[in-house]
Amino acid sequence: MQLTAAIKKLQWHPNKPLLCFFLFFFCLLTILGCWQLSRAEQKHQWLIQRNQSPTPLANFINDLSYFSGEEFTAISLRGRIDKDKAWLLQNQRVNHQLGYDLLVPFQPELGPSILINLGWQATTDLPGWLNNSGQTIVIQGKVRKPMDLPFVSNVFKPGGDSVVEITPDGFPYNNLEKRWYLQISPEHPLAQITHWQGKTISPAKHTAYAVQWFSMAAVLSLAFLIASTNVLQIWRQHQNPT
Repeated sequence: MQLTAAIKKLQWHPNKPLLCFFLFFFCLLTILGCWQLSRAEQKHQWLIQRNQSPTPLANFINDLSYFSGEEFTAISLRGRIDKDKAWLLQNQRVNHQLGYDLLVPFQPELGPSILINLGWQATTDLPGWLNNSGQTIVIQGKVRKPMDLPFVSNVFKPGGDSVVEITPDGFPYNNLEKRWYLQISPEHPLAQITHWQGKTISPAKHTAYAVQWFSMAAVLSLAFLIASTNVLQIWRQHQNPT
């Protein structure tokens, strides 16, 4: 009964500028909250994929050039490293130290070569095992899109000239897969220091961001209600009846 009486006493004081301000920011905060929830779900699915065991390539495709799976898919490839075509990606920072990512073309038994990111190293010296890498080996890792690897003015061949304005389509190697490259698994014996596995925001953090945006929307709604109605006056009368 008291709630019904309070609602009847509620009065609306129209204020168009304030209404426009409220609607704009309320919609913005709500959209941001929903976006963070969507990102949390995407990251959850990504973590499920990341934790999957590597799947032999032959189990789902016979030729890497026809691969159409999702990014971060775990795969295994059997083939040979082209040790003579190693490249370094500079300006890569690990533990506040600048270094290089070691990139090598890998020729699978089927399909075109694929670029493998073997991880980070502090110097331009190539690992000694590359000199004995002509044998057939198995490489395991996660499929990534080339756009994640910044092939612009910072890829160079050890002992050679820098390559300027290089793009995935123009990488200096014949028969190279252009749509994907592979980040080697941190557990692989040939992996250098792999610095990409910890670079993701957890789903819980995205959810926390969503709660923050929705909370701000709720506070904004309360402030708008107080500014546009006599609800505060009604509350005071209820607290101090005369």
